[in-house]
Amino acid sequence: MGKYIRNEWLKLRYNRIVFVFAGIGVAFCIFAASISLLEERTVYSYAWLASAEFLRRIGDIVCFLMVGIAAGIFSVDFKQHTIYNALGCGVSRREIFFSKACVYYAFGFLVYLLSFLIYTVLVGVLVGWASPYYHYPQLAAAMIVSHLGEAVIVFFYMSCFLFLGMIFRDPAALVFAGFAVSYADVWVASLAVNGTFRPYWSPMYLIGLIRYYLRSELILSAEFAALFVPFLLLGCLFLFAAYLMFQKRDMD
Repeated sequence: MGKYIRNEWLKLRYNRIVFVFAGIGVAFCIFAASISLLEERTVYSYAWLASAEFLRRIGDIVCFLMVGIAAGIFSVDFKQHTIYNALGCGVSRREIFFSKACVYYAFGFLVYLLSFLIYTVLVGVLVGWASPYYHYPQLAAAMIVSHLGEAVIVFFYMSCFLFLGMIFRDPAALVFAGFAVSYADVWVASLAVNGTFRPYWSPMYLIGLIRYYLRSELILSAEFAALFVPFLLLGCLFLFAAYLMFQKRDMD
C-alpha cells in the first residue's frame, strides 16, 4: 500500500483546494501573533505559555479549516470519478481509503504543527520568551500533556470531517457542512460559557476547559486526561464509520 500513499502525496502538488485552506490557516496564525503587542500583557502573552493558549486563540480556526483538506483529498476524487477509475485498475477500496486517510491525517497535522510553531515563535519575537515574574511548575510536562490533548481535538475534528466527506460528494457541499457543524459547536460552547448548560461533548467547550486547567495548574491531573477520552473514542468511531461507508457507497 506504500506506493498508493506515495501517489496521494504526489497528487497534493496539484491540489489547489488543500493548499488554499492550509494557507488560510497559516495566515490566520501570523495575523493572531502579529497583534499580540496590542493585547494586554499577561503571563500568557509570552511564548513559553503562548503555545498552550494557541488552541483557544487561533488553533480552533485551523481545526475548522481541516474540512477543506478533507474536501481536496476525498470529495474532489468523488466528483471527478477518479476513485472509480482507480477501482477499474484493480486497486482495492481498502487500499484507496487508507492511503488517502494516511495522507489526510499526516498533512492535516503538519499544517496544524506549522501553524502552532509559527504562532509561538512570532509571539516570542514580539513580546518575549518568558515572563520575568512568573514560574509555572513542571512546565515541560504540563506543555506535553496539554498539547497531547490538543492533538486529540484535532483528530476528532478531522475524523468528523472525514465522515462528512463520505456523505457529501461535492467539495463545496462538504465545506459548507463542515462549517455548519463547526458553527453549531461554537454555539453550544457559548451556551456553556454563559451558564445555560454544560455539555460534555463539545470540543469548543473543551478548549475553554484546557485554558481553565492551565491557569489552575491542574494540567497534570487524572481528571484533565479523562476529558479527552470521549473525543478520542468518537474520533475513532467517525473514522471507522467513514471506512464502512466508503466500502459500500457507489463510486460512479
